Amino acid sequence: MERTTDQPRSGAAGGDAVTPYALLTTLIRRRRLVLILALVGAALAFALTLLRPAAYRASALFQPQASDLQPTGLAQVASRFALGFEPAGGQWGPAVYVELLGTRDVLDPVLLDTLTVGAGGAERVSVLELLGEAAADPAALARGADDLRLLFQAGEIAEIGAVELVVTTAWPDVSHQLAERLIGSLNAFNVSRRRTQAAQEREFVAARVADAHADLQAAEDRLLTFLKQNRSIGESPELTFHRDRLAREIALRQAVYTSLMNDLAQVQIREVRDTPVITLLESPRLPVSPLPRNLALKTVLGLLAGALAGIFLVLATDGWHRAARHATGDAAEFHRAFAAAAPRWRRSR
Repeated sequence: MERTTDQPRSGAAGGDAVTPYALLTTLIRRRRLVLILALVGAALAFALTLLRPAAYRASALFQPQASDLQPTGLAQVASRFALGFEPAGGQWGPAVYVELLGTRDVLDPVLLDTLTVGAGGAERVSVLELLGEAAADPAALARGADDLRLLFQAGEIAEIGAVELVVTTAWPDVSHQLAERLIGSLNAFNVSRRRTQAAQEREFVAARVADAHADLQAAEDRLLTFLKQNRSIGESPELTFHRDRLAREIALRQAVYTSLMNDLAQVQIREVRDTPVITLLESPRLPVSPLPRNLALKTVLGLLAGALAGIFLVLATDGWHRAARHATGDAAEFHRAFAAAAPRWRRSR
């Protein structure tokens, strides 16, 4: 008696099940396409790397410098009451300087500054012109600032509390000069800000000095009037107590006035100081060689990318044809319409 079995034969519908062996077989059969795409990817990566202009990098390392003049007591009190200024003295940390390098207050002076370009520095052009802007109007400055931000990177080195600035352009002298200009503009901004804060503090302290001087004079006048009216105090306890109280008031007013005069002298010195608020740990140097192109590595990466694209294309087309062979109903009609509309070279496969 003949045995029967319910297992599907190799030619049944289950014969087209997707297995790892089926995928490998498809890849082996279409290996030429994978190889061609891999070579195309490698050739593109090689060509793009060679055609890309050389890049020169100049770097600098600086550290925020704490001020040797501490804010006055009145300045600290005034800052708490939001009187328009903060205690000056370069108290910002490296993270603040990293953000400051990207602000328009620092970038605009650099954009309007000029650089020497060409052999021997024969030509001077503004940074704005170097970035392709013809006029120094507000719109051009805004675009120039965006372009300039792409030419440098700033990062904090927390271990030493410093900031590293790296400028990369297609010209070694431009990279070097841009790094110098950025540091100079940052320092000028900080000095100007410190002077502005000191001027505001000076105005505040000067007003308090005037008030203290008026109070001191008023206390002295009261004592003088008392002494004129009481030329002979004698042994009167009341008159002696009143005279001592007026003398103590004068001593207190004199102490306040002396302290305020010292504060005023301190902020006046701070207002005219122009010493840098950053310390250069490593000055920008002229780069002598371009950055490595990594031609071999990029070519290998292009080869791998092309091979992966070929594998994906082979597997995707194989999956499409498997779905077309087993499609029914509306799906089968869609595949037939697509095949009829496909180019001739695609239908001939």
